[in-house]
Amino acid sequence: MKKKKEKPYQKVLSRFLNINKESIPGFIAAVLFLVISMVLQSGISLCTGDMLDAVSDRQMELFFRLTVILCVIQLLKLVVTYQVNYRVNHLSETCIRRMRSYTYEHISRASMRWLDNHKLGDILSRVNGDLNAMVEAVNQFLTWELSELIRFVVCMVICFVVNWKLSLISFCIIPIVGYFQFQSGKPIANLGNKRSVAEGKVSAVFMDFLSGLSISKAFGMEREISKKYGEAVDESVTANVKSFRMEFILFPLQILMNLAPTLCITAIGTYYTLMGQMTLGSLVAYIMIASGAFNAVGGLSWQVRDIYNTIGIADRIFEIWDVETEPQGGSLTEGNSKIPVIFEQICFGYQEQTEILHGVDFRINPGEQVALVGTSGSGKSTIMKLLAGFYEQTKGNIILFGNERRTWSTGVLREKIAYVGQDAFLFPGTILSNVLMGRRNASEQEAIAVLEAVGLGQLDAYAPIGERGMLLSGGQRQRVCIARALLKNAELVLLDEPTSALDTESEYQVQEALAKLTAGRTTIMIAHRLSAIHNVDRIICLSEGRIAEQGTHEELMKSNGIYQMLYENQVKEDVAYA
Repeated sequence: MKKKKEKPYQKVLSRFLNINKESIPGFIAAVLFLVISMVLQSGISLCTGDMLDAVSDRQMELFFRLTVILCVIQLLKLVVTYQVNYRVNHLSETCIRRMRSYTYEHISRASMRWLDNHKLGDILSRVNGDLNAMVEAVNQFLTWELSELIRFVVCMVICFVVNWKLSLISFCIIPIVGYFQFQSGKPIANLGNKRSVAEGKVSAVFMDFLSGLSISKAFGMEREISKKYGEAVDESVTANVKSFRMEFILFPLQILMNLAPTLCITAIGTYYTLMGQMTLGSLVAYIMIASGAFNAVGGLSWQVRDIYNTIGIADRIFEIWDVETEPQGGSLTEGNSKIPVIFEQICFGYQEQTEILHGVDFRINPGEQVALVGTSGSGKSTIMKLLAGFYEQTKGNIILFGNERRTWSTGVLREKIAYVGQDAFLFPGTILSNVLMGRRNASEQEAIAVLEAVGLGQLDAYAPIGERGMLLSGGQRQRVCIARALLKNAELVLLDEPTSALDTESEYQVQEALAKLTAGRTTIMIAHRLSAIHNVDRIICLSEGRIAEQGTHEELMKSNGIYQMLYENQVKEDVAYA
């Protein structure tokens, strides 16, 4: 039997309840207090109607008795209203916090493959725009729409108790109005989703512009980028105009449909009163209670746009919640061999149709320092990313410290590996706070000691370093990253061209710091300057995703192979630029 397709609103509701299971008891308590509040409000309406009849019949004793009852109900309602406001707002904030944390956790666990296929600007648009809109919709539902829904149910039940004939008429009218309101929201939902996509594109283009601002200025590309950004903005404006136009068309029709039930009930109720089938007080009380139900329908109808907009943008948030996560590995926490790295016929490609590595096979011994060299695109950085666990190989085995990488707990394995890449990324804060990220339980004295070891002892470790460490020089940023790796005291060090973007003087300083980091540790490095790897134990030369040759610098220089060609070409370039 074919499974029935889940409707969009059912999907949103089920996903919301799934991540907020712990809040269900609080939700039930809030609903109970809301019901009590609405019952008390209806009691006020009934008392008001009876007081009106008492005045008409000149029953002053009954009037004063009802006045006392009305005051008691009002006091009870004040207490219950406090409970409602507290519980509903607490529930709303708890759910919102959980949704934000849930989204952050999924992005932090997202696979590199997923991140490679999504622009940073689009992700930021989802988190800052779509998630905020969804969070606001949840807050609106819990603090407003839920109370309106309960008010409608309670008021309709009491209306049936007061006068079932009028209530039957109301019951026939309200579904027609409700159906129109909710159906009118569907085109708004579709247009709302298109608006979110268009705004995400604007954010992505603008993020690209900011990231490459210096390049665009250097190459005079401002006009082309401005045109691209203008096209994205135009697309967003067009989507917004279409959405607002639809809302303006539906707005007066919604107002008319909201007024229809009240006008109809007032006219029929007045007829019943004139025919002696209802008292004036009963009619007033009924209209007050029924108005609560009608206003609830009207209030919910005003929120139809937001509800459907939420449904429209929810898929963009759900894509993050369903993101392909990076492999978490197994449960292994201890290795059974001192051999740190073995690659057995490794194949890998960033795209399924294209392989970058083809049967790469090598072994690295404890304490050995190995350099990976080769032309651009030969697979050097890819090997580093596989070792760090950013990607899964498609074929072959990666054995680390005696066990297949997939059997290791990813968190434990990464504690054994220190990584220093080309991009010297630092978090906002201080030099000290960035270094301490290498080992959370390290003391400040230990962190300051490694800063001195990499030649940064003269800097104020407590001074702010700005966004991405921009208040430091390039060489200083890279040495902070090396200090962070040095503090980690890892068994395996991965160096992915850490000096590629530095000038000669900064490179020399960083090389000194790297020598202290790698001393006595198993190290795999990629160096853009081949003169810097003369003293490594072994050089592995890659070509088109395969190992072409390997050996010491002296051995490879005698082999008349790719390494010799690369080295001699680099020497010629150095002489030409000297």
